[in-house]
Amino acid sequence: MSLKERLEAPRSLYGDTHAYMEVQWREDAPALIERNCPFLNVARAHPAICSISVNTLERLLGFRVIREQRFQAGDGRCVFRVQLDQPSSPAKPFALES
Repeated sequence: MSLKERLEAPRSLYGDTHAYMEVQWREDAPALIERNCPFLNVARAHPAICSISVNTLERLLGFRVIREQRFQAGDGRCVFRVQLDQPSSPAKPFALES
C-alpha cells in the first residue's frame, strides 16, 4: 500500500463515516486527527492503553508516531503526528508512550 492508502486505513474503523478521523498535512508531515475515542472512559482510568494506538499506527505506517494532543489532557481530540524522517520497523518491540 502507498503511504496515502496506509494513512486512510484507520479511518475505515469508523465505518462509512469519516467524520471522526481526518488526515492533515502540516509542515510536510501528516497528522491523523481523531475526534472520537471509542476507549475514552477506559483511557482516562488507564492511559497506558493509548500506547496501543501509537504502536499500531507505527506498524501500519512504517514511521515513528508521536501523539501531540490527547483527549485525556482535555484537548477534545487526539493528534498523531507521523515522523516521515524516522522509519519504524514492524519488528520494533511494543513500548509505552513517553
